[in-house]
Amino acid sequence: MPLPPLVPCAIYVHDVHAAHGVQLPESYTPPQWIHHQYAAELWLQRALEAHAWRVSTPSRARVIFAAANFSMWCVARKLFSRRKLWGAAAADGVLWPSRNLSAAAAPAVLLTSQFRNCGPPWDPAFLTGAARPPRTLLLQDVVMGAEPEGLTVIAPFVVSRPPWLVAGRDSTRTHHFPPLPLKWAERKLIFMAGHVPKVYISTTRYLIWRQLRTQSDATVISSSLNCSVGAYAACGRGKEYWASRSHREITRFCWEACQEPTTCGLSMRRSKAETLSAFWRGCAQHTHINYTAEAADMARSTRRLPHAHYLELAMAHRFCLVAPGDYPSTHKITEAMALGGAGGCIPVFVLQIQSKHKLEHAVARSLPYTRWLDYCKVAYLVTEPAATYDIERVLVKLRAVSEAEAMEKLEELRSVRDAFVFRPNASTAPDFILSEICARAARMANPQTKRIEERPDSLAGGSHSRCLLA
Repeated sequence: MPLPPLVPCAIYVHDVHAAHGVQLPESYTPPQWIHHQYAAELWLQRALEAHAWRVSTPSRARVIFAAANFSMWCVARKLFSRRKLWGAAAADGVLWPSRNLSAAAAPAVLLTSQFRNCGPPWDPAFLTGAARPPRTLLLQDVVMGAEPEGLTVIAPFVVSRPPWLVAGRDSTRTHHFPPLPLKWAERKLIFMAGHVPKVYISTTRYLIWRQLRTQSDATVISSSLNCSVGAYAACGRGKEYWASRSHREITRFCWEACQEPTTCGLSMRRSKAETLSAFWRGCAQHTHINYTAEAADMARSTRRLPHAHYLELAMAHRFCLVAPGDYPSTHKITEAMALGGAGGCIPVFVLQIQSKHKLEHAVARSLPYTRWLDYCKVAYLVTEPAATYDIERVLVKLRAVSEAEAMEKLEELRSVRDAFVFRPNASTAPDFILSEICARAARMANPQTKRIEERPDSLAGGSHSRCLLA
């Protein structure tokens, strides 16, 4: 499956920060932001600095790129400063000179806001007081709730290092590469790693871990499991025990499990009675966990590996299981595609649907490039209920995947890796993201296009039930 031809269009870059004198102080800029998973906005800006598609005036543009680092501002300064930035953009006459222009005459306006914790700037939850402007395309990591599919472009998260992981298809092997991938027969079956959310946020990764922890051909690790979930084993000591402890001891109930005290604990600002009540409410959310059987495994599975070691471990497996964490989407989608492109594990994506009847809908709303990328050629899919309650059925099907079938998928992954990785001065993910934006803007400008808000394109490959494991 070769990469498709890029869809070009005229793009005008409008620097919102410079136009309105709204700058983030350098001291607040997160270090190494260019490598941050939400830095696609910055990569696009840099790619367009001398891009062949860039035009010098908005009147010639099909797309006006509102160059405003919404994700970075949200990560660095949280919501208050981001509202200020959005207020400047929303009133900008270059971006929206006239709300009466026809769709065919007016350029689309691109906003980038991947950081899910902040959502789109017009979301009522963030109190910006502005409605979504017309002709606005939003770059996101996933289509959420009532957000219209046709006006949302899903972009991969940033994966920009190490060099061997983001190398091009024809790159020669260098000392930057890890050892050659193991032969198929020598690999363990499945790998899952990553932060495990608190159970009141999501139980998906915890429930998958609970099943995989006893599987000899599975590796499942987390840097946070023993803290986010295991710490509540302390509840087993009983309410009377904790009522007899000091206020400080109650606030620090999780310190031993977390090892990093700043990441957990309760506030000393409340009274002891209030703190104890809050702690016990947390305990009530963990009554379904059998700590007697699981506590030791939680501690054993909790490991914080150096990034290089983590990637090498993933490369030693046949499949990488990618499940939602705190948010519906995760940077591990991009990472798994890059690992597979490097000859490592084949992605197995857990989709947040209850049955296969909404399979195509879920794929289109949660994975990038579905206009041209047939995910059944590069991955396998599984519904969330099957992953959380019937993982053995999934493993049986994965064990039955032949080496020939796996090698076909790995070759397909190798052929599309450039669309998912970020390298300077190369035709990689930024160009493919811009191409998707141009394709969407062309549909908006087509007078025969109806209801662009609805799904804009058919799903490449048609029905994906053929790669649905369970």
